[in-house]
Amino acid sequence: MIVIKEKYLLNVIDTLTFKVISSAYYLIKISARAKSEKQRKSTDDEEITIKIDNQIFPKLDTKGSLKNSPASFNGGKLHNKEQIIYFVMYLDKGNHILELQPQYGDGAEVTQVGYEAINIEIENQLTLNLNTKLEDRDKQPWITFVLVNTGIKSLNMETFVNWHWLDGDDIKVIVNGETQKAKTTLRKDWIIKTNVLNIFGKTETIRLTLNLPVQPHHYIELYADKIPTLKNISFELSNKSGDTKVIQKYKDEKFGRDYNQLDQSILDAVNYWNDFFSRQQYPPIQLLDPNLVKAIIYRESTLGYYKNNNGEVDVMQVWNPLDPAQPTLLGKTPESEFIDTNTVEFIHNTYPSNVVPDVSTSEESIFWGVRWLYHKAQFLSDLIKPYRREWRTWENAIYNYNASDNVEEYVKEVFSIYKNGVDLEGNVLWEN
Repeated sequence: MIVIKEKYLLNVIDTLTFKVISSAYYLIKISARAKSEKQRKSTDDEEITIKIDNQIFPKLDTKGSLKNSPASFNGGKLHNKEQIIYFVMYLDKGNHILELQPQYGDGAEVTQVGYEAINIEIENQLTLNLNTKLEDRDKQPWITFVLVNTGIKSLNMETFVNWHWLDGDDIKVIVNGETQKAKTTLRKDWIIKTNVLNIFGKTETIRLTLNLPVQPHHYIELYADKIPTLKNISFELSNKSGDTKVIQKYKDEKFGRDYNQLDQSILDAVNYWNDFFSRQQYPPIQLLDPNLVKAIIYRESTLGYYKNNNGEVDVMQVWNPLDPAQPTLLGKTPESEFIDTNTVEFIHNTYPSNVVPDVSTSEESIFWGVRWLYHKAQFLSDLIKPYRREWRTWENAIYNYNASDNVEEYVKEVFSIYKNGVDLEGNVLWEN
C-alpha cells in the first residue's frame, strides 16, 4: 500500500493528489475516526465526506446527498471508533485527486490514506487478503467497500471470530442498504455470530450470491460487535469498466463475417460516457452495458456489414441529417439537458468542449451513438429549480433511440440478441 498521508487532524477540506503509473484497477484505502455530538459537546455529529476525481458517492435513494452516505465517516454511528473505507475502481494512468471534507473544522482524525494496484484474477475474481482487526466496538461500522462502475455476481468472506467475557464477535453485512439475513432464528441481522462455545475462536466463511447489475457504485458495509478479524474478502465481478473481456463474442456461420471487429470501439465509447455521466450529479441508476450497444449496432448495420445508409461507417445510424440526432448533437436543434441544479443547457453544451461531433469513421458513429442513447435515457421531471435529472430504463431509452414505425420489433430484436443471442431471423449469434 502506497501511503499518501496518515495520522493528522482534518480541519479544512484536504485535497490530495496522487499519480498512478499504469491504467488498472486500484484499491484506495481511507481510515478515520469521527466523534458524536456528545463527544463534540455540540448539537451535531462529526462527518467526513469523500470525492475522488470529482466523483461523488451519495447516500442511497437520494439525489446526490453525501451526508450519511455509506462512503462517509459518521460520528453519530462511530462514536470516535476507527473505520476503514475501501474504494475499488479503475484509474487511468496519470494524476488523480482525492478530496476529504470535514463537516466541522474541529479536527476529525484521519489515520491513513493510501492506494495500491490490484489484480482482477481469471473469471473476474477480485480477492483482498486484508487480515484486518480494529479496536473493540459495539454494533458499529467497521469496514465498507465501495465498488465503482461494475457489477457484482457474488462475494465470499472469511473471518475469525471469538467469544469474549459475556459477549462475542458478531458481523453484520449490508449490501446497498439491505441487511443480509442469517439462516438462524435468533439475531437474524447478524450473519456471523459467536456464543460461549467459541472460547477458542473459529473461522467463519460466508458466500452471498448478489447478481448486482453494473452501476456507478455498490456499497458493501460490514458492521462489527467486539473485535472480529476480516481475513479476506473476494468479489466475483461482471462487466467491469476498462475490461476488454466484457464483450460477448458473436459468430456468423452463414457468411463468415467478423462480427467482433468493432468490440474495442464499443468498449472505448461506453467506458468513456459511463465514466462521464457517473461522475456527475444525479448519475444513472444503472450504467450502460457494452453488450447492449453491440446488439443495437447489429440491428442498425449488421455490425458494419450493411451497405445501405452508409452502414459500413455510420454503424449506429446516428448521422443521417433527416434524423434528429445529428442536428441536435451539433447544437442546431434546441434540445436541453441537465447540467446542475441551477442550469439546464442544450445538449451540445453538456459534453466536453474539445470533443467535436462528427461521423466519418465507425468509431465516431459508435461514440456519438452512445452519447445520443444517453441523451434519450435522461429527462427532467419539471423545469422548476432546483432541477433534478431522472433516468429511464435502457429499454425505454432504446425505444426512444429508434422512434420509428417498427420500434416494437426493433426493441424486441435488440433484446433478443442481447439476452439470448438470437436475431429475429433465428440466426444464433452466441450461446452460453
